[in-house]
Amino acid sequence: MKAVSIHDLARVADYLEGINDPRRTEYGNIRHKLIDIIVIAFTAALCGYEDYEEMEEFGRLKLDFFKTFLELPQGIPDESAFRRVLQCLDPRQVQGGLEKWLTDIKVVLPVLRCTDFHIQTA
Repeated sequence: MKAVSIHDLARVADYLEGINDPRRTEYGNIRHKLIDIIVIAFTAALCGYEDYEEMEEFGRLKLDFFKTFLELPQGIPDESAFRRVLQCLDPRQVQGGLEKWLTDIKVVLPVLRCTDFHIQTA
């Protein structure tokens, strides 16, 4: 069984950097980095958290962990930030980045599971 290391998880951000930000960034009213929102949402989903409120809860529970590799200039996004951003993303861009990451770390997504935030593969 291959465990996904913190280093592996931190690298997911590198694969998602090219995703187009659907927000109107020209006004400078952006509180949270796009990559922070996507990485927290992805990690929460891997661990069985299913909706936007749960993503926020998961982020707050694991704040110290996320601070080790995300900037989080305004802390953890709230559920409305997750909702607004994730609903507007191009799913093909996100899927492409995640598939490249999973291929590079040699993990097959359907066999990932999360127990007490130790992501492992079967």
